[in-house]
Amino acid sequence: LVQTLGPCSHKAAIIKGTIKRAEVLGNYSHSEAPPQQAQATPKQPKVKPVFLRDVYVRWMSGMPRSADTIACCGRALKLYEAQTDNTPIQVLTRSQGESFRTWLQSLPATSKTSRGRLIWVKALLRYATEDLEWISRNPWERLDIPFKTTNKRRPWTDEELGIFFSQDIYTQYKLPKVKKAGADAAYWIPLLGIYTGARVG
Repeated sequence: LVQTLGPCSHKAAIIKGTIKRAEVLGNYSHSEAPPQQAQATPKQPKVKPVFLRDVYVRWMSGMPRSADTIACCGRALKLYEAQTDNTPIQVLTRSQGESFRTWLQSLPATSKTSRGRLIWVKALLRYATEDLEWISRNPWERLDIPFKTTNKRRPWTDEELGIFFSQDIYTQYKLPKVKKAGADAAYWIPLLGIYTGARVG
């Protein structure tokens, strides 16, 4: 096994072993056939491993998508590649999907963010299944991460807004003199926030 597979991780060994097993069984079936049948049977082509990044490239070119959508999907793909050792989609298992889901939930992120990352990977697998037909089924179908909205923000009251915007910085344009107070930004950022709905992030 060491000579055949070479030094690799446990997950990589499983992948290589699966491919090697298919090759060995294919050669064995040909060697057991009668001579005339073996000559008549064409040799089966070797299946080329397909990776989720191949699917991602096709998905990007499939139809116009926004830069933000492509970036979000790309970030989820990088997490998939890191956690699964970039397993080819032909041998990707549901157990790996469960491990990926558990790993996402262990990251310092909200449940909504973790769920979004899982959904992007599942979307690529669905695209590989339904649009490209590169695999017969999506092994991660119905895997999900429940989430609830956290840190729900209470809107400011008119009275609170009146108090805030009655400060000298807004009535007399007296900017803060403390170095880290933001200077002009201290004046403009709250205005941009209230008129655009933008949050601190």
